[in-house]
Amino acid sequence: MAEALIKGLLQASVFPASRITASDIDATRRRLIGATYGITVEAENQEVAAKSDILLLAVKPQVMGEALMSLQGAVTAGRTGSPRPVSA
Repeated sequence: MAEALIKGLLQASVFPASRITASDIDATRRRLIGATYGITVEAENQEVAAKSDILLLAVKPQVMGEALMSLQGAVTAGRTGSPRPVSA
């Protein structure tokens, strides 16, 4: 799902590739997604959260809890500069 969202955002010119950063635990996928779409792909969700205004969590329901826990401390309600998470 995440790849389809990235592709759609780029094709619709919603954001340029330079404004999209993703994360993936799989190093092969990171390289593939980065090379295919020209975006930055990090290994850790915290790295993405640190440089994001909006976080789009495109994960399977069974790993949503783990994904949210990995963002603990990076996303704080009401904190200026804290990214706003959205789930897909």
